[in-house]
Amino acid sequence: MPKISRNRYRVAKIYSDLTLNRIKLDIDQVQSEETVMNASSSIEVNSSILSSTISSTSTSSIDLIPNLIIGENNSEPENISYETEYQNIVTVDDCNLNPNFDIVEDSFPNQSNKSLSYQLSEWALTHQITHVALNDLLKILKPHHDDLPVDARTLLKTPRKTDIEIVQPGHYYHFGLENCVQNLFCRYPPFKNLEYIQVCINIDGLPIAKSSSSQVYPILCSIFENLNFVDIVGIYHGNEKPKEANLFLRSFVEEAIKLTESGITVNSHKYPFQIKSFICDVPAKAFITITKGHSGYFSCSKCNIEGIYYNNRVCFPNLENLRLRTDFEFRSKLQEEHHLGTSILESIPNLDMINSFPLDPMHLLYLGVVKKLIVGLWCNGTPATKLSYKQISDISDTLVSRRKNMPSEFNRKPRPLSESKRWKATEFRQFLLYTGPIVLKSVLSPDRYINFLTLHIAVIILSNNKYQEKHLDYAHSLFCYFVKTFVILYGQENCSHNIHNLLHICNDSKNFGILSNFHAFPFENYMQDIKKNA
Repeated sequence: MPKISRNRYRVAKIYSDLTLNRIKLDIDQVQSEETVMNASSSIEVNSSILSSTISSTSTSSIDLIPNLIIGENNSEPENISYETEYQNIVTVDDCNLNPNFDIVEDSFPNQSNKSLSYQLSEWALTHQITHVALNDLLKILKPHHDDLPVDARTLLKTPRKTDIEIVQPGHYYHFGLENCVQNLFCRYPPFKNLEYIQVCINIDGLPIAKSSSSQVYPILCSIFENLNFVDIVGIYHGNEKPKEANLFLRSFVEEAIKLTESGITVNSHKYPFQIKSFICDVPAKAFITITKGHSGYFSCSKCNIEGIYYNNRVCFPNLENLRLRTDFEFRSKLQEEHHLGTSILESIPNLDMINSFPLDPMHLLYLGVVKKLIVGLWCNGTPATKLSYKQISDISDTLVSRRKNMPSEFNRKPRPLSESKRWKATEFRQFLLYTGPIVLKSVLSPDRYINFLTLHIAVIILSNNKYQEKHLDYAHSLFCYFVKTFVILYGQENCSHNIHNLLHICNDSKNFGILSNFHAFPFENYMQDIKKNA
C-alpha cells in the first residue's frame, strides 16, 4: 500500500477518484436504462453496477482510505479525528459489509441537490484542472449528458467582461469584500452561528514569474474565528508594486466603510461588521499605512524609539524609556519622522491604526529572529558570532538523525544547517519550538543556550491558551531578557527591527490571543494557490 504523507492530499485524491467514479456510474446508468424496460429491473442494474464498481476500484482509490485512519506507519491510529471533518468518507469495511453501499451519496454530502455541471465545476476548481483537460472531458461526457456545456469557460461561468481599474503602473480588479465574506460563509457553514463578523485582512506582494518582474498584490480576507479559511477581495497586477497605496486601496476602503456603518447581510441575516486586524509583514504594513520602512530611524510601528546608526546599519539596542504609540498620536502625526503621508485606511470607522496592525509572528519570529540567529549569526556571521565547523556539523547530524522520529503532523522533516538559507517558516518554527532545545544543548555555550531557551519558553507561552492567560507578563519579561542578553552576546549592531519588536508582541497577544490568532501562515498558503493559477 503506498504511503501518502499529507492528509489533505489523501482527502483530495479520494474525492477526485470518487468524482470520476460518479461520472462513470452516470454514464453506465444511461447506457443501462436504454435496455431496461421497467423500474424494478433498473434498480437491479444499478445495484449490479455499484457492486462491480466497488470491486473494481477496491485496489485503487478506495485502497487509499485506510491511510486516513491508520496513518503513514500503517500500525497506529493517527491522533486526528476524522469523524467531524470527513465523516462521510467511505471506508473499505463499510463497502465489504454492504455490497450495495451507495458511494456517491455517502461520499459527497448533499450531492443529490447539485447538478452534474456544478459538481464538475467544483471538482475542476478544487484540483486546478486546466481548461484544455476540462474541454476534453466535456467532449466525452456531452453525448451522455445534453445539459453539459461544450466549453470549460461556460461550465466555470467565466465572465466575458471585467471592470479593471488602472492603478499605476498596473491594473487592479476588485472582487468585493462583501462577496468575499459571503463566499466564506457559503463554503464553510460553521460560521453561520456568529453574532457579528470580524475579518482579518492580509496584503502582500507575490512575484509570479522568474523570467520577468511581473507581480501581483492581492488583498486577502479571513474570518477571525478561523483564519484557515481565506478568500480574495481584490488583486493588483503589474511589473512594479503600486505607486500609490491610497489608490490601490480605494475600492477596498470604500466598501469597508459601507459595511462597517451599515452591516453585512449573509443568508438573509444582517450582521454587524468590523475589520479586526491587518496581518502584514513589515514592508507591506509600512506601504499601506504610508510610514517609514524597517530600515528607518523611526520605523517602529509600536513605540517612538529612535534607532541609531552603528557599524553600517540602523539598530535599536535601547530598552529603556519606550513610549508606546496610540491611535490618536498616529492620526495626529505627533512624531512626524514616522510618517510619509496620510493613509486612506484612517477613514475606516473603528479601526485602530496601532492595535489593529499586529506584528506577524511568522515573519517576526520564524523568518525574522530565528532565521537571523541560525543563518545570519551562527552559520554566516562574523568570527565573534559564528559557530565552528564542528559545531555546525554536530547540530546538522543530530537534526538529520531525528528525521525518522518526527511525527507525521510535521509538514517537513529536519534538514541540516547547510540548507538553512532555504528553510521554510515552518522549519524555523519547528526548530524553535521542538528540535532546537535538544540539538543545541551540548553544542552552544551556556550563555547562548540560555538566551535561546528564553526565546523558546516565551514563544511556548504565547502559543498556548492556558499558558498565555496565566503567564503573559512572565513571557514579556522573558522577551525583555532575551533582547538584553542578545545585545551583549551578539553586539548591538545585530539588534535589528525584528529583535526590537519582540518587546511589543505580548501586547498584540493580549489583544488577539495566542500567536495562531494573528499569524500569516494561512494567507501565505493561499498565495501559493494564486501563484499556481497565475
